[in-house]
Amino acid sequence: KVFSEDKKVQLNVIAGHQKNKSGLIHTQTEVNVFTVKANEGGKIEIEIPKHHQSLIYLLEGEILVNDLEVLKKGENQMVTFKQDGSTVQFQATKESILLVLSGKPIREKITQYGPYVMNTQTEILEAMRDYQQGKMGYLY
Repeated sequence: KVFSEDKKVQLNVIAGHQKNKSGLIHTQTEVNVFTVKANEGGKIEIEIPKHHQSLIYLLEGEILVNDLEVLKKGENQMVTFKQDGSTVQFQATKESILLVLSGKPIREKITQYGPYVMNTQTEILEAMRDYQQGKMGYLY
């Protein structure tokens, strides 16, 4: 766990690295997966390797990202970033829960159907079957 200076934001490192903390999940490629709980007014700066593609997905609440973009539950809930910086910061304007993802692009073949993105059509069918059988779990 990583806490903001004001102690109002708790960042959990699931995979990857943040502020000398490492996640328990070891990945095949260079990936960061963070869950964040932020109290109203909490502010944090997150380190993102410049060569990573990254995004923030808001699950609950409302945040202001990089003093530019507002993410609000039920409206705009996701922002993606260019590979032109090494940090992302946000401030919670309401109590919020979010997911921060980043990773080094692997440039491999993909196929997509609805919300499913895999490498082959066969994998898409397997993922759909897994979803129908309840094997996907819950995001939070």
